[in-house]
Amino acid sequence: MYIIGQLYNLLLTTIYFFFRKLLKGFLRKTTGLCELQRICYSADYSNAYRSKSVEQSLKLSKSPVLQKIDTELTGIALADQLVNRWEIVEKAVEATLVTKCINTNIHVDFTQPYRICLVQIYGYRQLIARLDRLRAIAFDSDNKSHRKLLETLWENLCPDRKLDGLISKQWTEIGFQGNDPSTDFRGMGLLSLENLVFFATVFGEYARNILSHSLHPTYGYPFAAVGINITHLALNLLRMNHLQTHLFNSETRLYVIEDFHKIYAYLFVSFDKLWIRSKPSSVMEFSHIRDKFEAAVIEKLNDDRSMFHWDPYLETI
Repeated sequence: MYIIGQLYNLLLTTIYFFFRKLLKGFLRKTTGLCELQRICYSADYSNAYRSKSVEQSLKLSKSPVLQKIDTELTGIALADQLVNRWEIVEKAVEATLVTKCINTNIHVDFTQPYRICLVQIYGYRQLIARLDRLRAIAFDSDNKSHRKLLETLWENLCPDRKLDGLISKQWTEIGFQGNDPSTDFRGMGLLSLENLVFFATVFGEYARNILSHSLHPTYGYPFAAVGINITHLALNLLRMNHLQTHLFNSETRLYVIEDFHKIYAYLFVSFDKLWIRSKPSSVMEFSHIRDKFEAAVIEKLNDDRSMFHWDPYLETI
């Protein structure tokens, strides 16, 4: 059965590429535009649909020049050097114009949207690389900046209470699993701590309200542990390209870690609302509600025109 399935998939792929090539040739002759032009010119497309389509076009291109563009820009993005190597993006645009015989005196509206697509596509890959590196950094109790982050988290969540120390039962009161909170960061590293600190600092009132929800005698849940799980969820959504929809529609610049922090805050607030509505009988229902939440987020992001909309300064919990 496995071999039959593989042969079936191979057949479908062959048929797809055969008809794709025919369709591209037909549209090129009838419109006088290459595939990249047709994508970039359409005013009916969302930014997300346009950039996703350009990414797919570059990925499937048989042109050695376009293949080289994809390879080189991906390498620069993974090395976190897009800002320092900005001229490479401009050279990629120029190389595409030459390869596709696009006369900019006639097709004046191609260059800018195409440039934005490249910035979004490879900026997204760069963001993943940055976050993966941050996730790989283990919490170090001997590192002063790491300790400061942890202290800042407590100060913003519990501003009226003094912290006894980095090893204290107090940490369980905000949802860590034991007296030593550093052990909870093993899976998501420093990224999960920075997510929590950003949320508690920038959206402090929201974070404290959600902390109060988590202490409910019936519907409570471990705030910090759930927050770390939200980091895991958000990073997976990013890696699986689901978050392209939101990021491509919301920003046309290179993405920064703060963009991910804001997505994290949105997801935490949204999960808390779902948890309260679900009225779980115990925290043992966490996996079920989390899976339900993830499925709803992915469904929302499957619409190429969607974005996460949340204004913490206008909305109250």
